[in-house]
Amino acid sequence: IIIGAPGKGNVICGNINGIVNNSYYYNNGLADILIQSNIIGLLDDGYTAASNINGVSLVLSKTATIGGIAANMGNVISANITNINIVRGYNFNVTPSVVDIQNNKIGTNYTGKKDFKNILLFQQSAFIKAYGINVTTDYTTVNINANIISGQRYCGIYIERATFNITGNKIG
Repeated sequence: IIIGAPGKGNVICGNINGIVNNSYYYNNGLADILIQSNIIGLLDDGYTAASNINGVSLVLSKTATIGGIAANMGNVISANITNINIVRGYNFNVTPSVVDIQNNKIGTNYTGKKDFKNILLFQQSAFIKAYGINVTTDYTTVNINANIISGQRYCGIYIERATFNITGNKIG
């Protein structure tokens, strides 16, 4: 599955879920997804919040790449309650998964210089637990590299039960 590409990104905003798959209780989750060059949770100007509850929410059984090795492959994923949420259901086989999250602007505008922590959505008491990246998986290696992560009300990066490599990010 390919969603966006350099020069061919999408604007996904104002929904409950921006990008989501839902196969938590089945043996086959999402495999081999590439999400690049999209604006998720903002209008097409890259500066105005138009929040989703979940920006990207994936249930995996194999690999996922959010962003890429070049800066123009990165996404702007901002102003969502949870910008990136990765889970793996307990019924999946034990084939290891790899998730690469690279060169994205998470929680900021298109320039990476302003975050959205003070928008009205985050001021509501029901939405205090907002994540930049939330990963709750078994048998998964998560590589988080060269991202800008800012403006979260709870955690910039939260990882549970996964192996991880976090390098070269700007967090806070």
